[in-house]
Amino acid sequence: MMTTTSGAGSLTNRSGHSPGENVSEDIIVGDDDYYYYDYDYDANPEVAAWLRRMATIQTDIYVYTAPFIIFFGITGNVLSLIVLRSRYFAKAACGVLLSMLAVLDTGVLLTGLLRVWIIEAFDVDIRNQNMAACRAHHYLTYFLQHTCSWTVVLVTVERFISVYYPLKAKRVFSKRRLRIAIVTLLIALALLNSHVLFTLEMVTEHFSGETGNLTLTRCRIPPDRFFGIVIWPWIDFVVLALSPFIILLTGNTMIAIKVMRKMHQQELLTQSHQQHEQKQQQQQQQQQQQQTSKQSPKHGQEEEYEEQQKRQQQLSKQPKPKQQQPEKPNQQQQQQANRRRKVGSLTLMLFGVTFLFFLTMTPYEIYLIGMGHGAWPQSNFQENSKTNFANIICELVFYINNAANFLLYCVSGTRFRMALRELFRKSFRKMDLRSATTTKSERLKMTSSVMSRSSVS
Repeated sequence: MMTTTSGAGSLTNRSGHSPGENVSEDIIVGDDDYYYYDYDYDANPEVAAWLRRMATIQTDIYVYTAPFIIFFGITGNVLSLIVLRSRYFAKAACGVLLSMLAVLDTGVLLTGLLRVWIIEAFDVDIRNQNMAACRAHHYLTYFLQHTCSWTVVLVTVERFISVYYPLKAKRVFSKRRLRIAIVTLLIALALLNSHVLFTLEMVTEHFSGETGNLTLTRCRIPPDRFFGIVIWPWIDFVVLALSPFIILLTGNTMIAIKVMRKMHQQELLTQSHQQHEQKQQQQQQQQQQQQTSKQSPKHGQEEEYEEQQKRQQQLSKQPKPKQQQPEKPNQQQQQQANRRRKVGSLTLMLFGVTFLFFLTMTPYEIYLIGMGHGAWPQSNFQENSKTNFANIICELVFYINNAANFLLYCVSGTRFRMALRELFRKSFRKMDLRSATTTKSERLKMTSSVMSRSSVS
């Protein structure tokens, strides 16, 4: 356990109350969960009032926004897990990986965003309870976040192989090999985050000021740990956001190009087929014209020609075996338009997932890197408050990535929507059957009671 001492000033949290000791309520900005500065409230009451308003806004954003993200994310992830375990996805490697992603996303929301909400709402931080809670919670948080990112990478790799090598996809992503890949990924990420078990400490800080003295013991990386403060944020950014984004962008771009090429080839085949059919029709018409010209009656053969015509008419009246009629041009155009729509929706989904991943992950990681290098403005209390406000927005956006996958599946996944509809239909049918059985039982009870009364009378 390390001990640090701070100069004169006061310390409170965003609600304006110091944890465990009564100190000045004029102090409302600072770093992490508590806010420290040496500011004279009477010297500039306008600035202090502005700081107090900013602190209230920041607390309200966390208290009212975080529960909505948690509820929406957990509900969507549970529905995704149920749908992905249905017959539409049960045997597919993609279904297994997306089910794993739904569980991991739920874990990230419960370990990360729920902790922040409890801090803002109840002034309780599970990490500050003891050393074991400090290191275990940090470790679990980083491990789940990194595993989420690389599970999305595995999904992209599986989609890439399915598109480029469809005949080898089942063999490459067999159940055994998929388990080996998942276990290898978990072991690698567990070892990568093992440094958390050694770099974090329960740091004791002493604060003194005109209003009194305060001692806090908090879970944090000590200031003399260069690796944890400067180097680790860069490693975290590369592993969590940058490397997965590069793989997602490359893989999804190649998938979109391959799918568009296939669609173009199909259009060329349909066009060549149409041209071939038109040529055959023209040739048949020419042959018929030649036959009619050859069969024109000569002088003295009118009767034979009439008999041949009658025979041909009788043969034409006989029922012919049904043949598949060639598709009309309008139907073929509609099919091509539907293919274009599917390709367009698939392309939008792939790039939407890629850029949503990057746009939600990157801002918070850049903020943490900047904090480690002292890049963000914190020279006065107003700048400190603005920097902390940016931290809140980046952190909430970060957790949206773990809550929005269900919405992306519904918008872009045709099979997912079909499975979801079937799930709701089955649930509604069960409800209807239960209501029908309850009404029947109530009717039987009513008739039996009426019969018993009539018998008594």
